[in-house]
Amino acid sequence: MKIFRSGLLSSINQLDHGFIYNFRNKDVPSNTLKNFSNIKTLKQVHSSEVLFFDRHNLEKDEIEGDAMFTNIKSLCLGIYTADCVPIILYDSYSGVVCAIHAGWRGTRSEITKKAVKRIKEEFSSSGEDILAVTGPSIGRCCYEVDYDVASQFLDTSEDYISFINEKINGKFMLDLQGINISQLKDSGVSKIESANICTMCNTDFPSFRRDGSDAGRIFTYIGLV
Repeated sequence: MKIFRSGLLSSINQLDHGFIYNFRNKDVPSNTLKNFSNIKTLKQVHSSEVLFFDRHNLEKDEIEGDAMFTNIKSLCLGIYTADCVPIILYDSYSGVVCAIHAGWRGTRSEITKKAVKRIKEEFSSSGEDILAVTGPSIGRCCYEVDYDVASQFLDTSEDYISFINEKINGKFMLDLQGINISQLKDSGVSKIESANICTMCNTDFPSFRRDGSDAGRIFTYIGLV
């Protein structure tokens, strides 16, 4: 099983993380995650819902949402993607980890900003304490959208215009990774690493745009050990 890891996070001994790619089903790969006693995933619905897992709600299953964070050791947070942007955060001040699934709807609703804001509110952290990694996802080179999608980003913020290119056929190229990185920077996060891998260009990675229903998934995980 192939795992892409971040250089930014790999030196942190109390942390385990990775982007397992071309995973062929949506069963949690527990044999690979031996550092954890529990694995938490969400019913991903392309929302901007950010969930905090503590001892009180840890046993709840099938919770809808697209971002989650925790400070519980041995708990793995995992999300599935196949073009959407997987983002993991580590707050060095509070020891909090976070996993974010950012498709175009979640990105438009600024789920990344909301996740950072929740961590700051819950743990009195600052953006300077947070390390962020964006994993493999569809790139600006390949992510073509209609005007209806592009216009929603322009209506959200004029700052997003630099992440959208209009084509001569009336379509638009959208930079989802760039917008999420912009949201991190706007939230005060400066320690950011991007995989800079387009899932549609690179056939080692699953892409729903390229492969349709036959696409595998990237399982992105992070947790305290």
